[in-house]
Amino acid sequence: MTSLAAQAAEPPIPYRQAGELSGSDLLSVFGLTLSVLVAALLVAVVSKRRGWLRRWGAIPSVADADELRIEQSLRIGTRTSVHRIANGGKRYLLVESINGVQLLPLEGRGAGEGTNDGRA
Repeated sequence: MTSLAAQAAEPPIPYRQAGELSGSDLLSVFGLTLSVLVAALLVAVVSKRRGWLRRWGAIPSVADADELRIEQSLRIGTRTSVHRIANGGKRYLLVESINGVQLLPLEGRGAGEGTNDGRA
């Protein structure tokens, strides 16, 4: 009976006894973490300078936006401006105001469209 009681008192799974963490161990872990973060930052900076991150960005590349251009801009109030925009063969009028933005297609050549001297 005593052997059964002794077996029941022992834990079924022997647990590993962890030692104390010393200051030098903590310092080495901190140094390793810091060096990995610095290396990741350097990789990100070099990748950005060489343009390797451009394909994952939300901004289109310059080659995609070559046909889009602003032909004329005019501020008609303190908080309102009008822009004439061309995209390939199509032309648009973009109106920005405090109420929002409105994009209107321009069809044909109206009065003042042939000039680019700041007059509407």
